[in-house]
Parts: sequence; structure tokens; C-alpha cells
Amino acid sequence: MDEAEDKQGVTWVPAHPCYGGLSMFRYWKSLEQAQRPGDRYQCQSVLGEAGERPVVKQGKLRRIFTRRLSYPRTVSAQCHGELAHIFDHSWADMLSCVPKRMAKVITVHDLIPFRFAGSLTTAQQDRFRACVEQLRFADLIVSVSEYTKREIVDLLGIDEQRICVVPNGVDVMNAGGVDMTWIDALLKQADGSIKIGSLGSTLERKNLGIFPAALQAFTDATGETPTLIRAGQLLPNPLRQSIVNVSGEDHLVELGFVSDPQLEAFFAAIDVMVVPSFYEGFGLPVIEAMARGVPVIAADTSSLPEVGRDAALYFDPNDPEALAAALVEVAKPETAQKLQITGRRRAEAFTWRQSLEGCHSVYDAAIKMR
Repeated sequence: MDEAEDKQGVTWVPAHPCYGGLSMFRYWKSLEQAQRPGDRYQCQSVLGEAGERPVVKQGKLRRIFTRRLSYPRTVSAQCHGELAHIFDHSWADMLSCVPKRMAKVITVHDLIPFRFAGSLTTAQQDRFRACVEQLRFADLIVSVSEYTKREIVDLLGIDEQRICVVPNGVDVMNAGGVDMTWIDALLKQADGSIKIGSLGSTLERKNLGIFPAALQAFTDATGETPTLIRAGQLLPNPLRQSIVNVSGEDHLVELGFVSDPQLEAFFAAIDVMVVPSFYEGFGLPVIEAMARGVPVIAADTSSLPEVGRDAALYFDPNDPEALAAALVEVAKPETAQKLQITGRRRAEAFTWRQSLEGCHSVYDAAIKMR
């Protein structure tokens, strides 16, 4: 039999660009790049190749049309092969668009709106619940962590035997050839006894409000002023001012949103990565920092201890003094060196190739169920 005939077709269904966030795009692109010519599954997306993340701006009515009619039709028309894999739990309603003859797999990254509504309205929360309730129509579910698996069981009542844990991977980008002039200029402003990295959004569950008191406690304990370097969404003005009041303008650097190669400059500039979140479905910044030899301090909550294990320091996210104590500890050269070594070793367990192969194993099981 010809080698091509031995391979099985899989259709990937990523979130539509007008809705999908950056993390969902990276998930899709990273799995795509992990593929090899000899893989037993030929995986193709209904949106073609990932390429560079498209910027798709649509008005409200157009977005509703895309969400309710246009994209479901695309999924129905372009799903071919033995199995369809939907990449985002927020699009669980697409399961009904997959032809009945195909096996169905879906990835769940987190169930955050059940725990932290944030700015979501009651109607938006209801829509999210109605959507993820449709997870039960999948043959198998991919969960990015054991913690998220438990959330699926506890919050949705889905049998744990139908949930397979396949952790995310991590990549270290090559920043060569990328213009770093503006980001280098900002980072040169960074001064202080310890440079603390913070990455991502400013949502309430990210717990960034812990920083002013923690930075003050660090200064009280050491007599030194730390610098906070942020990449991602800009801090809201009240929080920014609170940090400035503690450390001064020269000890807060906000890079804003940066490209993947520019992110390498961020990691190269910091001495420690702090992830104070109350809730993370996986907590990719933990592994991203570890892969680059950056010590990690993380909240002792949700999936973070599962991902970091003994390669990070942990603290109570409600206790700024505990975060300050961890910062004092990681400022010690011997502690920083130990975390650098154990962190790199821990990060070796997370590659996108391993993630893809984990998905392949789920595909095997789902197809056998048919």
C-alpha cells in the first residue's frame, strides 16, 4: 500500500481570527510547526496554514454573522478525513458542524468564566456555559493540565475517562534579524537591584494588584529598589501610579504588546519571572521563563504548581509579604542559580512535538471508539 494511503486525515478547527486570542493562535501555529512529513496523521486546518497572526477587525453585526453562520458553514464544508479536532473550548458549538461520520476531539484550555467572571456580563457568562456544555458531544477531550481536567469533571460533570491530559509546549524564538531598537531603548532604562518580569493581560484574576505592597516589602527588607518590567497589556493608571509611588518612574518599564522575537529581549532583561495569578489553566509564562533560564516565582494556586513543580518558588497570592520574601530569596545568587538549572530541566519536558504526539494518541483512541 502506498505510504500516503496509510496516513489518516485530520481536520483542525482553530478559533476564527476575528475572535481568537493570541494564545489560541500560538497553540494552533505551534502544533502546525511541530508536524513532520512522516507523521501518520495528515493534519490540515479549515483556515489553511497558520502563517502570521492575521488582524481581522469586524463590526458587531459582521462578527455575529461570522460566529453564527459563516464559520459554521466553513467548518461543515471543509471537515474531511477520519477526525476533527477543535482547538478552543469556546468554540465547542462547532462540534455540531462536524460530519457525523467523523470522530470529534476538542481542547479545553481553562474554564475561567466559571470562577472569575471579570468584565463578562451575565448574558456572556450564560453563553459561555451553554457553549462549553456541548463538550459532552466530543468523543474525547484534550485538557492542557490535570488541574483543568479536574475543573471539567467538577464543573461540567463529564466522565474523567473521556478527558486526556496533553500539556502545552514551549519554544525559544530566534530573534536574529528583528529590529530591537525601540525595545532595547526602553530596557536600558531599567535599573534596580532585581529586575522582575510580568507578562500578559491585566485581568483581575492575574492579581497584579499584589505588586505595590510586595515591592514595598522587598525594599523594606533589603533597602534596595526593584524594577518591574511588563510585557503585554498596559497597566491601568491607578495600579501604575501605585507602583510608581513605591518604586519611582525609573523602576517601572512597560513594553506593551511585543512580537514573539521581541519577547526574547524581555526575558533576557529580567532576573526573575513572577506569575501571581489566582487562576491559570496551564500557565505558559512559567515554562517560557524556565526554558530561557529565568528563575520563576509563582502563586501556589490552580495549575501553576503542577506545571512548575520543584523548579519554582511559590507563595500565597493573597499575601504580598510572602511574594516579597520569595523575591528576597531569589535575589540570592545560589538560589537563582539553582532555579535556573532546575527550571531548564523542567522545561525540557514540555515541547510542542510532545504535545502533537500526545494529540496523535488521543486521535488513535477517538477513532477506535467509532
